[in-house]
Amino acid sequence: MIIDTLPTKEKDLLNFINQFYTVNLSSHLPNLQHLRDSPEGCIALAKIYFSIQDYKTAIELVINNKEHFVNDNSFFSKRILYHIFKDYDSYKSFIHEFLGKKENSDDFLYLTEKNCKIEKEDENIFVKTDSLLKERKLNEFYEFVKKIEYPMSHELMYYVYESYPFIRNELAEIFKEEPKLAELLNSAFYKNLYLKFLLKNNRTDFNVLRSLNKYNNKFNAMLMNGIFNLGTSNDSVYRETKNILEVPSWNKYIGITLLGMIHANYVGDPYTLLKEFFPSDSDLKNGGALFCLGLIRQCNSDDREFVSNFLNDDALKGELVYGAMLGIGLNCVGKKQSENFNLEKTVMDKLDKTGCVDVNDSYVKEAGLISLGMINLGIKNEETIKYLSEYFTNKHDRLKRNAGLALSLVNMGSKDKDLLKMLKNNCSIQRYCATLIVGSAFMGTGDLDVLEKIIPMCSDVDEDVRRGAVFAVGMICSEDDDLLMELLILVGMNYCPRVRGAVAITLGLFLSGKSHEYYQNEKYLQVIDTLEVMMYEGHNLVVQQSCIGMGMLLCQSNSHYIKNYKRIVEKINRLCLVRDDNVGIKMGACLGRSFLGVGGECAVISVLNSFKKTDPIKLMGALLFYNYWFCYQFISFITLAVKYNGIFILDKDLNLVEKKFQVNEKRSRFDTELVKIPDKKSKKFKKKEVKLEYVIEEDDNYVIENGDKMSYGEMKYLGLSKNGMSFE
Repeated sequence: MIIDTLPTKEKDLLNFINQFYTVNLSSHLPNLQHLRDSPEGCIALAKIYFSIQDYKTAIELVINNKEHFVNDNSFFSKRILYHIFKDYDSYKSFIHEFLGKKENSDDFLYLTEKNCKIEKEDENIFVKTDSLLKERKLNEFYEFVKKIEYPMSHELMYYVYESYPFIRNELAEIFKEEPKLAELLNSAFYKNLYLKFLLKNNRTDFNVLRSLNKYNNKFNAMLMNGIFNLGTSNDSVYRETKNILEVPSWNKYIGITLLGMIHANYVGDPYTLLKEFFPSDSDLKNGGALFCLGLIRQCNSDDREFVSNFLNDDALKGELVYGAMLGIGLNCVGKKQSENFNLEKTVMDKLDKTGCVDVNDSYVKEAGLISLGMINLGIKNEETIKYLSEYFTNKHDRLKRNAGLALSLVNMGSKDKDLLKMLKNNCSIQRYCATLIVGSAFMGTGDLDVLEKIIPMCSDVDEDVRRGAVFAVGMICSEDDDLLMELLILVGMNYCPRVRGAVAITLGLFLSGKSHEYYQNEKYLQVIDTLEVMMYEGHNLVVQQSCIGMGMLLCQSNSHYIKNYKRIVEKINRLCLVRDDNVGIKMGACLGRSFLGVGGECAVISVLNSFKKTDPIKLMGALLFYNYWFCYQFISFITLAVKYNGIFILDKDLNLVEKKFQVNEKRSRFDTELVKIPDKKSKKFKKKEVKLEYVIEEDDNYVIENGDKMSYGEMKYLGLSKNGMSFE
């Protein structure tokens, strides 16, 4: 977005700059130098220089006018302070003077969190850990951890599990002589813990689920069952409506994959669980069961031979091989490149043997390309990139699109600025994929230079490119909610329906479950209002995606945090029950309603780990789900982006300690607010039943036990710094 004209009056001009400095105003800088005559003008100019990454000039303007600089916790004030603190030696006097004012109690915390140079780096074990693991000095890291005493040693291993998913299996082998530390690197340990947690705390109202199922088609019923019970292993209602597996073709495939969502934390034998769904001599179309196996048993080498058998048989094709391809991809995520070599070669061989004439062959190729992306997630394997690039220039649009998605997975976290050249491609599909490739490469960086290249693409001549640019902004700003809201509120005003829909679903994905943190933030409230308005629009796609985004956004919320919460949920409920031809709207409403109760209300959607760093596997799940609009088979990938919010305090032997937390508030203050599903209108003259309603008085306080659900609002109330796991 480029601003052609600026206000003439200085007061209006300053207000305009303060509001829109993140937009490209650099072309107006020569005509704005008169603002240096006033301190307020200098601060406004500093924001423009800051937005074009001329940090030196911006810092000089701030320091020379420090009496008028206010740390208001805005994006600009936080970032400019970060860059000042970063060069501690140059700005030492300003820093000490600034901290001496004590304008904000968070200043010192912000300083120590964002810039480890103020403290001695060698005294910070997390900085030391990052240094060793980024250079893959795994044996040296092992010796380093052995010198650290409990509980910090256990805390450090949990940090490694969360922050370095690609090497945790390799590290587990090195730590095998330290069984408790090795167990903290094993995903089975966490699955077992989460499953017990979900079985105990599952709050899904199955009557609500049955009511929604009653008035929806089989496909929507499958989606709602999968998301409501995600990870809980409670498939009772799902199996009650077993006839949903009688639906034809790809709906059956999706139905079986949703069973994998429900059993994502299953720790038993998956072959027994899925035996009635696996392909057989009489039914060679249950590829969903093979994907389901990959979803349940990520990174488990025991399944590789079984699944790869379906690729080696040249007679097999269609959805069976499609599911096998994606199952292998999930199986290989996080493994060493050497371990994946044979399977990667198997996938490539299958792709090379498969033609493009038949539709079933095309599906095999599409899944194979995504599988290669998952196998090489974040690895940036040059040979794989070269192979995928050949398909990226293919004449078949769907193959081109899937190759682009695969490239976005391979380049994830690479921070390679050469990728920006791809944004200038003449092909609209390649430009769409280029936005996602760049976004994933700079995930969580908040790089303003890259954003400056991406944001203009929200106004590209092609509407799909615009929606790709919107999600790219989300990926780049995944660790900076202020910047994300600042940019996408502006983009959400775009006239293009696909852009508005993309803004809704992107904000939902990246701000899910954060109402406790931002309910007093004007930008966040503006986001809520913007998405609510979209739910009443006349364009079906906008309504569908605003319902999905709103469902994610309002995870674990209530009327205390969001004043119009009840009205919004009632609108979504009505859209779930309405009987008309808007199939897309109804699907979006059902997805949104399901996300409100995801994982039995014990989870939110998040791409961040417990240490607020972007997790590449979670981001992969969110990225593929975002592309459901051209491939419904991607919906189940949202399983990877789920984050459970319980309180787990463990002892040295990894057992839950006995601990209770007293909350001196009513439980409804923090709990997800349940909004009743409206009764369907009865036929004329039919006598209504008289229903008795009981009012239960709430206690003024309650206790949360260790191992129970603890919402983010409760964590904030109790002063806990992070969710997830700690040790004592």
